[in-house]
Amino acid sequence: MHGALPRSADSLIARGWYVGAGGGVPFAVSTFCSFADGGLRSGWGVGAFGGYAFDRVVSLEAQAVWGHANLGARKCCTSTGYWLGSDGSLYYAPVYGMDGWDYRSLKSRVAFQGYGVQLNLNVLPWLGAPPHCRWSLDVSPRLQAVGTKAKLYDTANGRMVGDRPTCWHFAAGFRLQAGYAVADRLRLGVYTGMTFLTGGRMDGVPRHAHSSNYLWESGVRLSFSLGKARRGASCGRGAGGGRADAAQARRAVTVKIGE
Repeated sequence: MHGALPRSADSLIARGWYVGAGGGVPFAVSTFCSFADGGLRSGWGVGAFGGYAFDRVVSLEAQAVWGHANLGARKCCTSTGYWLGSDGSLYYAPVYGMDGWDYRSLKSRVAFQGYGVQLNLNVLPWLGAPPHCRWSLDVSPRLQAVGTKAKLYDTANGRMVGDRPTCWHFAAGFRLQAGYAVADRLRLGVYTGMTFLTGGRMDGVPRHAHSSNYLWESGVRLSFSLGKARRGASCGRGAGGGRADAAQARRAVTVKIGE
């Protein structure tokens, strides 16, 4: 009589396609900044994604994101009396005969959209997590094409004083993601990450003194697996699962010796 040997850990790894959605709070840093003089200016962002999990460590996904970021002048710019002329140029004082606005009275509202790919590398198996741990901790590099459109407003009366054309950027960045499988097919996660933009300024304000041009976003995401669900021990049951596997291996060896 032949006994069945225990299945290897790899045979229990979930593979397959998945889809999901997420949302978060973005902050932008350019000539203007979300951490502006006068207070924090948060925005909103939503997104959808779909990808393929090759194993419990590596997955690759395509993403689409949309949102708005709010920015204002930094303290170093408001204290120097910078002035934005109606011609879109920076001046150090008001210009006679030209409409313009002091930096202290301006805010920039940036609509953004991004389309790209993200590689997810779950580092917990490298740190000794059991094969079927429900937790994941991903380091995720990403590449995107990002479109931004800035509108400038006079905070004194809420009137729009500038409407910039859409500017497209090549972007690269990363995310750190922590997730938990709340069900066989359902995973809930949180993330934070930065996306660095090339090309023109996202805020519609002339570049001066500050070279930064990036988005920092933190939020939550929910994914649904379309692949075949396979049950396994969770992190909390790792020791028990290991004892069960060892016992099964001993029974298999005993049966072989008895042959």
